[in-house]
Amino acid sequence: MRLQKYNNIEDKGKVFGGKYKYILTVKDFEDWYNGLQSDSVYRGLNNASYKNYTSLQRLYLTHDYGVKMDPWKFVEKEIEYLKVANNHFLERFLNSTNMEVTDFSYLSYLQHYKDGATPLLDFTTDIKTALFFMCDGATFPNSGDGDISNYNSHPISSFASVYYLHKADYYDSEQFINGISGILKETIESQCNRIPHNADLKTIFKLVVEEGTKNRINLNMSLKYMKEVIRKDVPLLLEDKVLPINCINSKTNFVIANPNLVAQNGCFLFNS
Repeated sequence: MRLQKYNNIEDKGKVFGGKYKYILTVKDFEDWYNGLQSDSVYRGLNNASYKNYTSLQRLYLTHDYGVKMDPWKFVEKEIEYLKVANNHFLERFLNSTNMEVTDFSYLSYLQHYKDGATPLLDFTTDIKTALFFMCDGATFPNSGDGDISNYNSHPISSFASVYYLHKADYYDSEQFINGISGILKETIESQCNRIPHNADLKTIFKLVVEEGTKNRINLNMSLKYMKEVIRKDVPLLLEDKVLPINCINSKTNFVIANPNLVAQNGCFLFNS
């Protein structure tokens, strides 16, 4: 099966409704650019007819896998392979930076460095980076071709696109961490009830931190957990940042950094 595209400007406008803006002149661009809101993330595509597919979606659609293979099982197998590949090299490398390793650490590696398939979509917090990717490889009509005041006089393939989401349109990492803080608090309280009356500090640490909190964090940061609890209609924005876990006065890290991501001020959009 071929990937679907937008057939024309009018069809695409119907999908995005009033949120879709056509930029035909330098003045149009300046007005749009100067009116951008803060706390937005961006994605540039050099052809406006292209739809936004993750590499996992592209794999399944172009190979007609359909119901023959569970896409989440496929991704879980990729992660399991990377955990042991080359004598656990990637895990050892990430651990050498004193950062916690999660499923999304491996997915970040797959996204940019391996021929893998992930449920992540590349975005950036830098509009100039998105504009670069929008223009890179784009083809536009020669000056004077068609009526500049009427976008319908040009084929959709002669336009490029920038997609962007405001903070209200996604579920960010801080909101996610705040959400699991309450769960961790309950876990800690449950573990504390198991502590023997005369327990020493080593035993207390093992029960509360190692068995309780650490295991729970690893679960909450797993692909399996996130795809089940994240709201289906709101994507989760994954940024590489250290975030506090309020209930235990500790911090955790969405370790998704790789050189490409850092260079592009990048982030990922994950939608279960």
